[in-house]
Amino acid sequence: MPTGYTCDVGNGKIKEFEDFALLCARDFGALVSMREIPLDAPIPNEFKPSDYALKEIQKSEDKLKELKSMNKEQRVEFVKSKIKNGMDYAKRQIKKIDEENDRYDAMLEKVKKWKPPSSDHENMKKFMIEQLETSKDNTDYYRDEIKNWQATTDYGEQFEEYIEDAKRDIEYYKKSHREEIERTNDRNKWVRQLRKSLK
Repeated sequence: MPTGYTCDVGNGKIKEFEDFALLCARDFGALVSMREIPLDAPIPNEFKPSDYALKEIQKSEDKLKELKSMNKEQRVEFVKSKIKNGMDYAKRQIKKIDEENDRYDAMLEKVKKWKPPSSDHENMKKFMIEQLETSKDNTDYYRDEIKNWQATTDYGEQFEEYIEDAKRDIEYYKKSHREEIERTNDRNKWVRQLRKSLK
């Protein structure tokens, strides 16, 4: 039975080794990212590095510049706003988790009451119970976050953490961009070597 890679060989559409090799190359090395792209899409001669990290560097630099330009009152308001948003998010997550857990518990009660029709069905009941029990989540993380935010009294120190976060983001995305360039260079080298070997 033909596969996606061999059907065009079987129907005569692909006759040349190079065409078949390039088609199969999508499952290896530098071209593995093309696995989900239609098989008839051409393989580029050269890949370009993603600009995602560069955009994130710019966003982080803009954020750092904005933070540094704030006066003392703006910094306090900024921190208060971040705390409020964080607490609101945590409260929503707690509510969502509690509602989901209530639904899991309700279903768990039904499963536990169920009488399997035979001994062959006992494992199914155990499985359903395990699935429901492992799906339950706890809210400790979000409750701890709320306590930490409520305990925040030094807005200046908290603000400095946001400055440091922005600096870390800049360094992280600079490193990511360097790695993306290296990966792209390696991918281009792999494709050049492949094409050369097929001539």
